[in-house]
Amino acid sequence: DKPPATNDATLVENLRMEGAIFPGKTVTTQLASFDPPPTRNPWNQEHTPGGSSSGSAAAVAAGMCLAAVGTQTGGSIIRPAAFCGVAGLKPTFGMVDRQGVILLSDHLDHVGPLAHTVADLVIMLDGMTDQATYLPLLIEPVTAAPRIGWLSDFFITRAEPDMQQALTVVREKLAAAGAPIKDSRLPTEFESILDEYLSLMQYEMLHQLGDDYDQNREYYGPAISQVLEAGREVSSKRYQACLDYQSLIGQITRRCFARAEILISPATFGPAPDLTTTGNPGMNAPWSLTGFPTLTIPAAVTAGGLPVGIQITGHPDKFDDLLLASQWCEDVLRPGFLEQIS
Repeated sequence: DKPPATNDATLVENLRMEGAIFPGKTVTTQLASFDPPPTRNPWNQEHTPGGSSSGSAAAVAAGMCLAAVGTQTGGSIIRPAAFCGVAGLKPTFGMVDRQGVILLSDHLDHVGPLAHTVADLVIMLDGMTDQATYLPLLIEPVTAAPRIGWLSDFFITRAEPDMQQALTVVREKLAAAGAPIKDSRLPTEFESILDEYLSLMQYEMLHQLGDDYDQNREYYGPAISQVLEAGREVSSKRYQACLDYQSLIGQITRRCFARAEILISPATFGPAPDLTTTGNPGMNAPWSLTGFPTLTIPAAVTAGGLPVGIQITGHPDKFDDLLLASQWCEDVLRPGFLEQIS
């Protein structure tokens, strides 16, 4: 019942100044959380488009717009983009101004674009940041194959069979095109990253929304209510420990880039599930916690006719490398994207 906003967010102002046209606002899950929206997946309307940027991904996939804006606290850009067979970018933490964005978590929230191609993502990012910084990188064809770290531990081993099969095909294609690929080992501290992420998210979401939730509890969906109630159990001491862990894991995970420009993992556990859920953000939340930039591109179509994507992660101080490597990977994978894996 709150009155509509009277001012644009900074990133929207920037896009308007670059000539962007906004035909409308797409659906998001309630307060960018986990309760499924009415939006459906354009590939199969019995499946979720993901969330929370549900309408953004579905609109791009359905051809309603060339690009859209999304937010990510856990996996809300990368997951819906992958479920809907489009590209999505979660920039390095802090790269896009969040002024005017309703926050859920001050230490986790990112803003980024969804589009059809890597180049379109870069056009959007340059517009959102009001800096023509990155598009010049992609004017010339990207011919140099990146050094790739393959994240089997923690990520690929937890994926569903369809996704594991798709990743096998992806690895073969990238290697055949000339990319040197080596298995990368994550630090042992990474094993607890989802627990640390969850406690941090619960605490900060309750801090942001708790007063309104207490006054209007009947309007909150069951999934977001569960998160907020769980936040009451997170002590300030535990919260500080999560922040300390966030700083530590962000530093030691940089070691994975000693012999690789990018790290590749599944964008999701598998293809889009049914409409009772928006899917599991567990493949994406680690990179929301570290703040490392991640990008997803379509990789394959499963035997069930649903797309799956790869998640490409870059060094937080070498964003150029991520964009160049992602463009190269897209050039290799896009021609055979619609060939179903059997």
